[in-house]
Amino acid sequence: MKLHLYLFLSMLLYICNAQAQGTDFIKHEYNTRGMLTKTITSCSETVYVYDGIGNLLSITSTPSATAPPPPVAPDMLTRCGAGSITIIASGGSVYRWYKPNASNNIVVVPNQSGATYTTIVSNTTFVYVTQIQNGCESPRKRVDIVVQDGLTAPTLKLGGFPVTTGTNKICTNTILSASDAPAGYTHEWKKDGVLLTQTTPAITISASGTYSVRIRNADNSCVSPISPVIIQQISNTPAQMQHTCNPSNVALVKFTIFPYNVTNQYQWFKNDVAIPNAIQESYFVPLNAPGRYYFTEKTATCISKSSEFLAPCGVTSVQTFPAGTEITLQPNPSTTSVILSIKNFPKQGTLKWIIFNTQGAEIKQGTYEKVSDDINVMIDTEQLSNGTYSFYIELGGYYKTLRLVKQ
Repeated sequence: MKLHLYLFLSMLLYICNAQAQGTDFIKHEYNTRGMLTKTITSCSETVYVYDGIGNLLSITSTPSATAPPPPVAPDMLTRCGAGSITIIASGGSVYRWYKPNASNNIVVVPNQSGATYTTIVSNTTFVYVTQIQNGCESPRKRVDIVVQDGLTAPTLKLGGFPVTTGTNKICTNTILSASDAPAGYTHEWKKDGVLLTQTTPAITISASGTYSVRIRNADNSCVSPISPVIIQQISNTPAQMQHTCNPSNVALVKFTIFPYNVTNQYQWFKNDVAIPNAIQESYFVPLNAPGRYYFTEKTATCISKSSEFLAPCGVTSVQTFPAGTEITLQPNPSTTSVILSIKNFPKQGTLKWIIFNTQGAEIKQGTYEKVSDDINVMIDTEQLSNGTYSFYIELGGYYKTLRLVKQ
């Protein structure tokens, strides 16, 4: 019997010791009901009471000291791209830092008891920090670390053309644009080191000087490298822009560069944004695309900007075909030809059709004399490149644009 009790108590003591690993002090006592185990730390004393056969009867925890408050530390820190970041805590003298490991388990950072902790981060993460007073640990303070994508220096274009490393010459007021900034960021422009008021991706420059731009967030915690460019304005006469509106109503505006020089380079703009692949002599603007249009010209001497024009010639609406009129393009997609069919439209007159590419350039046009209510016009599409086109028709003062796909 004594041997059995000895083995039981030995085993129970082993279990209690195993359960209490990591505590400051473990004390075992016996009373009339059996064994009593006390786990004593600087902050509390926890008493486990068992009966004579090892059943746990009660657990009582009594504070032996008051835990200190959490230390003071920032709620969130940010940095641009992967790298080191330093967190500073205050309010105590001895600290304990925690971080998630590779398995996302929270572990103590070894050999870190000071108020400053520097770590390497590559993704958004967090750390905890506590303070220790009289051997008693405070609640944890969480610090979020946000890693933002590293910013690269913005790409500059002058009049829609890449800037050079030397002096860039302009003839007239010209648009200087930078690559777009991510959401939540703005552009910071300077001229000769003096901050400008513009924060947009593009500015109009009218004087010589050294211009620069960088991308930054609101509190300047994440900024890009600076992109500089040297501008020199010289005297020259830029090309002029002509515009033509349709006489009866305005469904299209045709902008034309005049004089046009095949040895020069051109770029069309809408609202200070370069229109992709719009580098041709003429540009057509449909009624449903109002805006402020102009072009830039790059000669061997300088870059210039044309006069601006608001399209479409002040007209805000267009006369659509009457209800009941059926207008189709078949087959669509097309391969070698397409049939334009107009039914239930009683007016006679000259049908005009124009095919535009996605950059607004005229690809093909034609006319057809309508003498009956219903007409079918076959149009050759074999020479068109595969892609999507706008098919514009005008008849008797009415206008419509259809979508044509060539395969």
